[in-house]
Amino acid sequence: MDYTVEETQHMVGTLNKKARYYGSQILQLLFERPGISRAEIARDLELDKAIVTNIVASLIDHGIVQNGTEDSTRRSGRKPVPLYLSESTGCVIGMEMQPDFVAMSAVSPSGRIILTKEISRHGPAGDVVSVMRDAVSGVLPDLRARGLRLLGIGAGLAAIVDPVRGVLEFSTLLDPSPGEKEVARPLQEEFGVPVFVDNDANCCSYGALVYPEHPEVEDFLYVLSEFVDESPYSKEYQRIGIGMSFVFGGRVHYGARNASGEFRSAFAQPGVEGQIGVRQHTHFHPMKTDRELLDEFTGELARNIAFLVNMLDLSAVYFGGGIEVYQTVMRPALEQAIHTNWIYEGRLPRTVSTYFANPGDRPVAKGAAAIVLQHIFSGPDYEGFGPVGLDMLV
Repeated sequence: MDYTVEETQHMVGTLNKKARYYGSQILQLLFERPGISRAEIARDLELDKAIVTNIVASLIDHGIVQNGTEDSTRRSGRKPVPLYLSESTGCVIGMEMQPDFVAMSAVSPSGRIILTKEISRHGPAGDVVSVMRDAVSGVLPDLRARGLRLLGIGAGLAAIVDPVRGVLEFSTLLDPSPGEKEVARPLQEEFGVPVFVDNDANCCSYGALVYPEHPEVEDFLYVLSEFVDESPYSKEYQRIGIGMSFVFGGRVHYGARNASGEFRSAFAQPGVEGQIGVRQHTHFHPMKTDRELLDEFTGELARNIAFLVNMLDLSAVYFGGGIEVYQTVMRPALEQAIHTNWIYEGRLPRTVSTYFANPGDRPVAKGAAAIVLQHIFSGPDYEGFGPVGLDMLV
C-alpha cells in the first residue's frame, strides 16, 4: 500500500481503514521494541517519514502512544524522540487459577504490573467460570478508580486447555467432572473484551517470550513448581504441583492433544500416587524444614529435566511458581544432572542457562496477560480472532 503524505493527513483525522493499517503496524513495532523513534519506524516499515509523523501524531492525540525523553547524548543534529505505548491506553487482567487460590495482575502494555490481588479458594472443585467471573468483577472497581480501560482477560489454568476454542478439556484439580467446559466464551460475553485461556505453565512461557528479562532464547523449558502453604507458619506444604512447558523456535509447543508438559517422573513406580511417583505424593510436604527431603526432591526433578533438556537440545530452563526460593539447591542439582546425563561429557561442552523468577512473582498471571497483549498489538494469536490493533483500541 503506497499513499501520499496528503492522503495520509486526510485519513489520519478519522483513522479510517488505511490509517488503521499503518497505525497497527506502528503499534506492533512499539510493543516489540519500545523506545524506537519515528525515523526508525519509517525505515523499518519502508514509509515516508512525513506519513509516520502524521500517524504518530494522531496516535498521541488518541492517547495510545506517548513521547519519551530525547536522547541527550547526541551532540549534533535533531535528537530522536523515543516513542512508547501510552500507559493510559488501558490494561489487561492476567489470572492464575489453582484449586487453592486465584491470583490476578493488572498489566499495562509495557508489561508494568499495575496492581495484584489474590483470593483464597475454599470448598469443592467445579464451576470454574463463576469463580473467574467473581474474581474479575472484584478487580474492576480498582481499574475504574484509576481511569483504566479493560482491554482483555487472560487466564492460566491448572488444566489441559484448548487455547483456540477457549475450553477446559481436563483437570483433576479444578473440575474433575467429565466433559469439556467452555471458559472463554461466557466470560467474553460477560465483560465484552477478548478472553484467552491456556495451561498455567504455558502462560509462563508466553511471559518469558513477550517480556524477556534474560538473553533471548527460542528453545527452552519452563518448569512451574508451586508449593502451597496452608498458613505462613506451617511446617509442611499443603500441596506441591509441577507443570512444564516447551518452547521450540520461539513458539509454545502444545502436542497432539494439548497435553504437552503434563509431568510425572520418569522414575515413577506403578501404584504410587503423585507426580514424583517414587514416593507417595505427601512424602515431600515437610521438605521446607527437612534438608534431606529437599535434596531428594530437587535431585529427582533435576534428573527428569536433564533428560528432556539434553534429548531435545534446549538452551535454557526457566523456573517459577515458588521453587525459586530453593534455587541455591536446584541450580547445582540441575547442572550436575545435565552433565551426568550428557553422553558427550568431557568431549563436547554442554551449557544450559538456568533462570529463576523473582521470589513473590506471579509468572502465570503475568504470562496470561502477555498472551492478551500480544494478541492486541502483534496478533491475532489465532486465525479468525479479532479485532486487533487500532481496530480494537479506537
